[in-house]
Amino acid sequence: MSSQQLTSTAEATQPYGLLSVLGGPTGLGTQGLRLGGRADPGPSPPSKTRGSKPILSPDGSITFTVHDLATDSEFVVSMHCPLLSGRHPRSDALLEGHRRWAQSFDLFADEDDYARFCATRFDFLVSAQCHRLSLDAALVVSHLMTWFFVYDDAQEREHARQPGGSKTTRRAVQRHLDVLDGDDPRDDDSPTLIAFADFLRRARELGGGGDDPWYRRMVHNLRLYAHGTLGEGILDPASGANTALHWQVRQMTVAVQPGCDLAACAQSIRPACVAHDFFVARMEQLTTNYNLWVNDLLGLNRDQRYGLRNTVLIMRNEFGLPLEQVTRMAAHHSDQELRAFMNFERELPRLLGDAWHPEAASLAAYAEVLKNCMRGLVDWTAASDRYQADEDLSLAGA
Repeated sequence: MSSQQLTSTAEATQPYGLLSVLGGPTGLGTQGLRLGGRADPGPSPPSKTRGSKPILSPDGSITFTVHDLATDSEFVVSMHCPLLSGRHPRSDALLEGHRRWAQSFDLFADEDDYARFCATRFDFLVSAQCHRLSLDAALVVSHLMTWFFVYDDAQEREHARQPGGSKTTRRAVQRHLDVLDGDDPRDDDSPTLIAFADFLRRARELGGGGDDPWYRRMVHNLRLYAHGTLGEGILDPASGANTALHWQVRQMTVAVQPGCDLAACAQSIRPACVAHDFFVARMEQLTTNYNLWVNDLLGLNRDQRYGLRNTVLIMRNEFGLPLEQVTRMAAHHSDQELRAFMNFERELPRLLGDAWHPEAASLAAYAEVLKNCMRGLVDWTAASDRYQADEDLSLAGA
């Protein structure tokens, strides 16, 4: 592993310190940059959403207040995430490059969409999850997040226009699948697809070519994601989606694994054992599950207000239980997902037996990728206007 591929930072070794580094839970304001001739919208206004922004404590506890719209009452819920926080040492450059790439493809013809994109602060998510990567590698991950934002927006609007999917939805999915299979963009393709092809080119360069095992796995997971966005058409409220159906589609569209694949590729983690071991696969599944619970629990106030799909709300309706009871159940289950992950990590030497020693460094490095993914999402979800602001900044499937 070269020093260019892996950059460490003192901040990454400090527990739970990311929000204080950024100036507290409201410290996600923009930097006053001006990119592509368009002024940055600047710091976001204070949230007006009932409830309060989550409080992240040094002991790993996450405390947040939920406002139950049905009963006009509030209750406090706690979760626990005893993982280390980190922030990329060049987060300012990451922010600038993140937005410059989006503007270079003219992805936001609408000023309101661009302002919403800026307020969402995916660069902060990447900074929190990928603080051990070089700046160039972290930027590639940020381009993936930009594409998720724009692509999901387009698919969500099409699903709203025609629930259950349309020719437009299927055509967009198919063209992205074509590009994943090696097709070049065409003159009549959308800016979103052209940007996606550019991202894939950069990801291939990151891994030294399209034959890199991590790159091939990322492509597979992006195919899964694209098909999942079609599946979102069956989650229309009129379809009576239950918890099991909702959870299965969300597993496809939460898009956790492609970013982890990229991070592993950038760190030159040996894929031989990591990418094929059954116990590591369970750790990946637990990472996805945990991120789903974090999204839905810390976004519960927003999702109630705007009628967005949320596992907690579906469980409340399906089982006829009070929101407070279901929320506490979900928070407990989230904690248990993380506890199970840590149990697997601790027991890997025993579980893998003779396979452990030759792959110990790679397995430990990949476990850090997954833990950074989980902790980074907690820090970002607790602070991002996407989940905490009065305005709906949501994406499809997230």
